[in-house]
Amino acid sequence: MKTNIEYLRDLIAIETDDCIPWMRGRRASLGYGSVNFNGRNHRANRLACELAHGPPPSTDLHRFHAAHSCGNDACVNPRHLRWATPKENRADMNAHGTRNIGERHGLAKLTTQDVRKIMPMLAKLKHREIAARFNVKTSTISSIASGQSWSWLTGRTRGCDQNRAANTV
Repeated sequence: MKTNIEYLRDLIAIETDDCIPWMRGRRASLGYGSVNFNGRNHRANRLACELAHGPPPSTDLHRFHAAHSCGNDACVNPRHLRWATPKENRADMNAHGTRNIGERHGLAKLTTQDVRKIMPMLAKLKHREIAARFNVKTSTISSIASGQSWSWLTGRTRGCDQNRAANTV
């Protein structure tokens, strides 16, 4: 039986435009393929990207991701992988609809409908009053108001003067 790295090398040698899913170990928390190589655990997509395209432009794992053009986290097809900044990778995930944002996020306490109801309330009520109505912390409402969370839905971005409401307490 081939080792995981041998299996991965065979997969990335396949000439196809279709997704090539990693069918061996998966990281339960994230769903990405997992490969043990040189005594360390690696994401299969990241290792495939490195084997096919060379090392990332920086060794800092937080500066470059192995981004999927296909939106399939299990895919190791080098034609679907490229080095991208976290911002570029988030944009890809948004375009594919695979980013765990909003109510799809495992820790979300609010729904999209809730946030749409909250937005007009921000100009009229104190954050603590809104928080009480939706049974969340005041900081959750402040994060929505400042654009720190749900910005993809609200259009608010961090640091905008319009987001700094005088009645945040």
